[in-house]
Amino acid sequence: MRRRDLLVGACALPILLSANTVFARSVIHRLCVYPGTGKAKIPYNEFMAGFRPFADGFGEKLHLNIRLTRNIDNLYETLASDTPPSFVFGPPQSAAFFMEAGFIPLARVSKKAVGMIVSDKPLADIKKIGYPDPESWLAIVGKYSADQIIKRQIESVYYKTQDEVILALKGGVIDSACLRKNTVEKLQVSTPNVKSVINLPSTADFTFLANPDNTTAQERELFKQSIINMPEITREAMGKVVHVPLDSFVMAEADDYDVLRQIIRIQDAKKA
Repeated sequence: MRRRDLLVGACALPILLSANTVFARSVIHRLCVYPGTGKAKIPYNEFMAGFRPFADGFGEKLHLNIRLTRNIDNLYETLASDTPPSFVFGPPQSAAFFMEAGFIPLARVSKKAVGMIVSDKPLADIKKIGYPDPESWLAIVGKYSADQIIKRQIESVYYKTQDEVILALKGGVIDSACLRKNTVEKLQVSTPNVKSVINLPSTADFTFLANPDNTTAQERELFKQSIINMPEITREAMGKVVHVPLDSFVMAEADDYDVLRQIIRIQDAKKA
């Protein structure tokens, strides 16, 4: 499933938000969540435990029925369903995708997405770069960065998660890996000779977005303020099942995603 194939369509999936008296209209709202390639294989009960404080915190406003989305393509496919989501929460590449489909960014993780290509070899000696899922932020931005900087033929190898990329790097299957900064820091504890050879451009990170076709301005503002003012204990629990630290949320602006959206358009044009 490709992103551009879905933009012509309209997640049944993950989180079901049933509106009560706080939301003026008697409607069913769906919030779709994808925890990212770093947590795609997390056990379902662990995911539920991580989002339980989130559900409880919204208890007076919304009724939540939460399920995990393990595949980002499943998240994208929800646009083509008969009941597209009211809200989406996911990594930056999914935010950029849903913005192309008309969704409005509400709140994002305050810290920017930071990644790098690492190796124990100098850049000139790298022959094979490992990336997570081809639809991941790391693969999209990492491949773009490598193409811009490395002016020679180089092999790209894709895995499902960052953990699998690290295993391939340690096993010598690849000689470099594209990883998030926090993942690199953990890797360097056991493999201190691994260093950054290419720094990726930073972009906005995990984001909550709203569908303007089935939410009102009042509902979007209520949801946004609830996210920005989320209690620390709720963020900490969610942070255990989402693969980036959720230190705080800030209001998201459309231009926060300009660089990433441009990269995605360039990469998709090459694939067309």
